[in-house]
Amino acid sequence: MSIHFAKLENSERLQRIYRLLQEVGPRGATSREIDLVCDTVCAHTGIAELRANRKKIATRMERETRTGRRVFRYILDTSSDKISCPVCGLSKKREAQCDNPACGCFGETKRVTELTEGRRQLNLL
Repeated sequence: MSIHFAKLENSERLQRIYRLLQEVGPRGATSREIDLVCDTVCAHTGIAELRANRKKIATRMERETRTGRRVFRYILDTSSDKISCPVCGLSKKREAQCDNPACGCFGETKRVTELTEGRRQLNLL
């Protein structure tokens, strides 16, 4: 059975989730962190769509809350030392941001980093 899914190169929402998972690295991000940082309401749907876009993402149940809700953590497979820009597809070193001026993502990684840092200061991450 297949699902209908957005293409990573066309979806700003998926690009935000993908960049966050790249930034947090092996620590991964919980559903709540993804929702808060990426301004989404269904982190698990975005993860399913990224998987449909052939991104390898592991899911780990981290714990249960006092009310019995399960907390999941999503971890992007970073087995390669290079990553591809989710918009233009150019490979780059993990720490570098896309420097292709023709690409719509130019400088976007910096904005996601600033959002992540701002929310971390508010103890949301």
